Amino acid sequence: MSRRKEQSAPAHLLEHPRFELLPIKGITDQALLLPKDAKITITCSQDIGLGATLRASKRLAHRGFLVVPHIPARLVSNDPDESNPDIRTILRDLKNADIREIFVPGGDVEEPLGEFHSSLELLYMIMALGYSFDEIGVASYPDGHPLIDDDILLEALKAKQAFATYMVTQICFDPKVIVRWLENMRAEGVTLPAYIGILGILPRRKILDIGIRIGVLPDPSSHPWEFMKQIIRFWKILIDPKGLHPDKIIKGLAPYLCDEGYNILGFHIYTFNQIEPTENWRKELVSSKIKNPKKGEGYGKR
Repeated sequence: MSRRKEQSAPAHLLEHPRFELLPIKGITDQALLLPKDAKITITCSQDIGLGATLRASKRLAHRGFLVVPHIPARLVSNDPDESNPDIRTILRDLKNADIREIFVPGGDVEEPLGEFHSSLELLYMIMALGYSFDEIGVASYPDGHPLIDDDILLEALKAKQAFATYMVTQICFDPKVIVRWLENMRAEGVTLPAYIGILGILPRRKILDIGIRIGVLPDPSSHPWEFMKQIIRFWKILIDPKGLHPDKIIKGLAPYLCDEGYNILGFHIYTFNQIEPTENWRKELVSSKIKNPKKGEGYGKR
């Protein structure tokens, strides 16, 4: 890749990224801070429930946004109610709202609410029920998954290629790890295009909690020695105000963004609803005015 292409690739791929939002109070106001043509993915958790994800998705779709609801397999209920609908209700509501793209992760809960233990099982059911979507995304894990072995993740990702059109990587704070993982996936026959997951501009105090929750750091109560080992590596990044800034990941990936062998489609921004600082940063990068966050903002804030 030419030096000019390498320098322009990050800004180009951030012109139309994916923004992940939580379906909590104020989500509509946050979405209105984004470009009208933004693609907004609406996440889901056991605490919030799939019903909240569907309601927020339909509301934003009605306002003209391109919406991608998350449908975690283990959160699809067999005993449906307003908070936890069944798969037929979900698919019917999405069709009525003319939502043409979904993201199907497994769902990180120990006990499924219904019959689906994995995203692959749910994808089979969606096909069996006769529903189709223009795009279907699945999750992928450069840093591994705290509950699933790497070999199982790989075989599942291969199988899901029959249904999915792209994969989104879980947050990883080391671009070298992402590159090595992508190289291994391509060598193993995983051809799905990838959106690279990056954090938006968040207060630093939230990072440790996020790291534990997504499995970048093990739960200290369950794995104290592993936690201590990993926290040393993680702390070196955390104490550096630039260490967790998305610029670090993007610049580290720049040489690979236009390489067809890696097949990187763009970026998926985990905003945690911190839209204003994240969007200000994105606009600066797209206009090629990349700079670190000011003191007291973003990752510099304790």
